[in-house]
Amino acid sequence: IEDFAFGGCSSLEEITIPNSVTSIENGTFEGCSSLEEITIPSSVTSIEDFAFGGCSSLEEITIPSSVISIGSYAFDECISLKEITIPSSVTSIEDYAFEGCISLKEITILSSVTSIGEYSFDGVKYITCRTNSYAHKYAEENKVPYILSAEIIKGDLNENKKIDSGDILILKRYLAYIRSEEIANKHHNWNLSKEKIEVGDVNNNGKIDSGDWVKLLRYKAALDSKEIAEKHSDWLNI
Repeated sequence: IEDFAFGGCSSLEEITIPNSVTSIENGTFEGCSSLEEITIPSSVTSIEDFAFGGCSSLEEITIPSSVISIGSYAFDECISLKEITIPSSVTSIEDYAFEGCISLKEITILSSVTSIGEYSFDGVKYITCRTNSYAHKYAEENKVPYILSAEIIKGDLNENKKIDSGDILILKRYLAYIRSEEIANKHHNWNLSKEKIEVGDVNNNGKIDSGDWVKLLRYKAALDSKEIAEKHSDWLNI
């Protein structure tokens, strides 16, 4: 989608972006003051400057785990935006990205973010971040209100503060769930939430696949066997 493609379309209320789009360019939806709902596909890797600036009716948006960067003023003056989570794929948030989002009471910044521009959260009530993360240090240095979230262990799907056979089973069931309609219809509880998928995505490719399952199996094997750990020390890296 090219620069300012839908800029100023003040009567546009809803739009679905096709999977062929890889970037939402500068000002693509800037000034679409009636836009209430938009679906960003997992093909998109960047949200550029002013992409949704001035979308004053936009209340909620899901940023897919394919997005790496959020540009300057990307959500500037989205005064109705109430909820947003930055996925673990995002590494940079540029200047004034969420400036003026006065209804946004909370924004969660994961440890993957290593660059935050000036006044990125000016007007946001507070951010949620991990202890000693870049976002934590940024908040302290720039006097941004924040709360610290509990540290999450990658791969710990059953939330018992370690990676064990229970996590491997949960991941295996999820893979079966997404691969078989029959299993999905029979075992609805095998599905995982967006947050759980981020925890289970140990190979950091934005989804859970067989690579994650193999990585957890290898981790558990190395954890349980000194001989395997000495031979394959890299298996302990998650």
